[in-house]
Amino acid sequence: KPAAGFAPPNGIEIFGKTLKKIKRMVCVLDDSMNALYFKRVWTVYEVFLALSLKKLVDVEVVLLPAAREKFLSALPKSQDLIIDVMKAQATEPKDMELILGELSENADDVNRLVANCLKLGLSKLVGDRWAGVK
Repeated sequence: KPAAGFAPPNGIEIFGKTLKKIKRMVCVLDDSMNALYFKRVWTVYEVFLALSLKKLVDVEVVLLPAAREKFLSALPKSQDLIIDVMKAQATEPKDMELILGELSENADDVNRLVANCLKLGLSKLVGDRWAGVK
């Protein structure tokens, strides 16, 4: 049990400060269109936070080798990447409640921003072979 008056550190605040210091974030994906990364509330929030910091943080998208090979050999016909932060999961219920509570009013904007980041990152892997991705 924590000592009286002790408040646990706010993970969101700590992550934001750390992200500003390191100025770079790498999203390592296990799949291009259905990545586990974007089904976890913390990772969706981390990408959103990095993008919210405007030009202060560089976000890079990387595919694991098998996922990259699959993606390059059969480029997705659909460019619609579905991100739904309100369906994302967390190991700790308190984390999920905290993050979804903060993002729920802007969930559509969060989903769109994170999906656009993923599209941009994937388009860098294939150049103009995935036409129309901006």
